[in-house]
Amino acid sequence: MVSEIMGVPSRNTFKSVKSSNTFKAPYPPRIHCARGWNAKWEKTFKTSKLIISTVLLANSRYIEFMDSIPIDRLLSPRDLAEAIGMSESSLKRWADRGLLEVTRTAGGHRRITVKDAIKFIREKHLRILNPTAIGLPGISASGVEDIDDETQALLDHLVNGQIAEAWHFLMGRYLAGASIAELGDGPIRSVLKELGDRWDHDSDGIFIEHRATDLCVQVVQQMRHIASPNVPVFRATGGAVSNDPYLLPSMLVASVIAENGGDATNLGPNTPVDVLRIDSVNRPESERPDLVWISTSIVEDPELISRQITQFADECHEYGILLAVGGRDVDKLKLAARPGLSIHESLAGFGKVARMIAASRSK
Repeated sequence: MVSEIMGVPSRNTFKSVKSSNTFKAPYPPRIHCARGWNAKWEKTFKTSKLIISTVLLANSRYIEFMDSIPIDRLLSPRDLAEAIGMSESSLKRWADRGLLEVTRTAGGHRRITVKDAIKFIREKHLRILNPTAIGLPGISASGVEDIDDETQALLDHLVNGQIAEAWHFLMGRYLAGASIAELGDGPIRSVLKELGDRWDHDSDGIFIEHRATDLCVQVVQQMRHIASPNVPVFRATGGAVSNDPYLLPSMLVASVIAENGGDATNLGPNTPVDVLRIDSVNRPESERPDLVWISTSIVEDPELISRQITQFADECHEYGILLAVGGRDVDKLKLAARPGLSIHESLAGFGKVARMIAASRSK
């Protein structure tokens, strides 16, 4: 199911991440991991100054990595050729054939943004031999292929406080061609489950979980920034259901949608259906989204939420909007089959819907 791997403090000071370079909260995010995607909801939560200061320190170190990837920086074909070990003339031919997106300077010279270079590297499954040539801080587009090895490698980095190595590992897998959905359904899910199972929320366990979750949040934000299309072909909006405080699940769905050609507006945790209406069926026809998603990590009143989603699904169908629902507690809902309503057990399912919409809009 869509991941429920992070809870949010009850204080309203930690509601969303506004940008890939901003992550402000007076307390570190609270996460709870159990079997599968299940989360443990902890009724009381106390944290020490040591945990706060150390997580914020780790976060500040990570922001340095974030700032060091200037995705709008312009590269020459020679820069990219040096990074991937390909001849400059071959890259120019690919660019002229439309296989590599380039712009032209006033003098007619080809230029490539770091974002488009990364897209090209991912699509062609190329290895980055010299990452610094295109502004990447020592990231290698290579990694272990076996999911067990991936999980163990990432787990070791996170447990040992090797934040830079963990970040490089996840970004390396992304550069090597792994999708955001694959990383969310795979190593991120597996590692956070393991961390949740390993400790019973003692001080060390809480600290490691928080540090790991903070990293995952920011990696996802960076990946979404890179993956977002220059020209989206459809629009989507969504968030977590009422009284669902989890931030990362809806963030992951938004990132998967962006990766597959959509302009995704993530309304975040605790989003009542009435709020979703404002940004969908109540909008003028030209501004309505093609897709609305609902993340259901916590469903406090299944009967009420089922009625609300069913009614909303009918409204969406009337206006030609698809509605996708998924999350840990989605099985608690009684959702009868409805035209345009889909239920998903993984991020990959949301990605499939997004690709279907993108393909239909591109015809």
